Amino acid sequence: MATQETGAPTWAGAFQNILDIEESHGFDNKAVMGGLDKFLARWSEDMATQAAGNEGFLLKEPYDSMSAAVRADWTAQWREALGGPPNPNKPPKPAPAAQKKKPAAKKVSAEKKPTEKKPAYKTPPAEVTVDAPVDRLRGVDTKLTARLKRLDVETIRDLLYLFPRRHEDYSTAVKISELSPGEECTVVATVWEAREVSKGPRGGRRDTEAVLSDETGNLKVIWFGQRYLARSLKPGSQIAISGKASVFQGQLVFENPEHEMLDTTGLGVHTGRLVPIYPLTEGLTRRNMRRLTWQAVRNWVGGLEDALPDDILARTKLMPLLDAVYQAHYPKEMETWELARRRLAFDELFTLQLAVLARRRMQHDNINGIEIIAPANVIDGFYQTLPFPLTKAQRRCIQEIEADFRAGTPPMSRLLQGEVGSGKTVVALSALLSVAAAGYQGAMMVPTEVLAEQHFQSIGNLLSGL
Repeated sequence: MATQETGAPTWAGAFQNILDIEESHGFDNKAVMGGLDKFLARWSEDMATQAAGNEGFLLKEPYDSMSAAVRADWTAQWREALGGPPNPNKPPKPAPAAQKKKPAAKKVSAEKKPTEKKPAYKTPPAEVTVDAPVDRLRGVDTKLTARLKRLDVETIRDLLYLFPRRHEDYSTAVKISELSPGEECTVVATVWEAREVSKGPRGGRRDTEAVLSDETGNLKVIWFGQRYLARSLKPGSQIAISGKASVFQGQLVFENPEHEMLDTTGLGVHTGRLVPIYPLTEGLTRRNMRRLTWQAVRNWVGGLEDALPDDILARTKLMPLLDAVYQAHYPKEMETWELARRRLAFDELFTLQLAVLARRRMQHDNINGIEIIAPANVIDGFYQTLPFPLTKAQRRCIQEIEADFRAGTPPMSRLLQGEVGSGKTVVALSALLSVAAAGYQGAMMVPTEVLAEQHFQSIGNLLSGL
């Protein structure tokens, strides 16, 4: 039989992985759930075609009944035929007697998935901006636009600023043999079987069951109610799944994990990283939201303008805006997310302060106030009836307030700050008395009914001498 060079059949990749596992486990027929005979039965016709002209490659007895030595010879023939290295004539390894100590978990390996590069931010086309309607994104139709509107997302800018509520950490990658129930992790493996199964009452629910394998073992995965995956998961393809493993009938199983088919374009969106969890509404799924935000940050974030100059960024050690928006959605690590959060929080407070200053300027430039000049004898008479002398700080505050009153424009807007018992009420009462003596009205507001009653009594006592 000719050695395979190109165009490997769909089962070949999975079969090579299975043979590697068999060799590493001493040919104990545990590389596949149910034994290797189950795999051979499924692909018997394709394997017979591959073995045409050399019947020695086909088993004349079940693999389960063969000795370890015969299994080793047969495995070496197939490995060589499929283009892999033959068994180097070494005795088979004995099956492990006891489970080895679980190695420490590690981050997603660069051998399995390419290292994430610093994103190159694309600028939107010249004729559009980030304020373009959200339907400019690929795959956004009228129905999806209406659903996004329920989240107050109408433009691409709105989507860029719809930040995740939290992130799930799927950045830890483990081998199948290292899995522990209940731990969030990512597994990178090869699909060797995926099929649609009927479950539920009267078989009304159609699920997808798949068997994945790596060099350390195999794993069963179930997606409930997602029958379409049975067609999209091709044997031999590389896949990453993220979630928590559980135990079912003595076996580790993943139920409804996040999944992603792997290629060479970079880190995935749904697996192998800090995965964003967005607010949702009816008709929107987590995967859909990630698909949309991924489009936005990859293709449109370059359209945002950073209002802070470089010298301020350097002095305050703030992250540039484009980096902050990107890392707030898809952070490289939690430390990076914290830096992004700090920059976005600064922008929020900075914008609020600018709004306050703009409002003050508008009041200063566009609103005419009233000149309030109270008769001096009224105010001086009030001071003389007080049962205590005014402090220097109280006199200074009263003089500044009266100066604002006499100016009239712009209308006064002041914050009087002091400790409890420092005499703020007397200062406020002096201002109210000046207004009333000039022929106008004033009011004092307090947050509670009890406090209002207390102020009424204290103010009444202070004014009783007039």
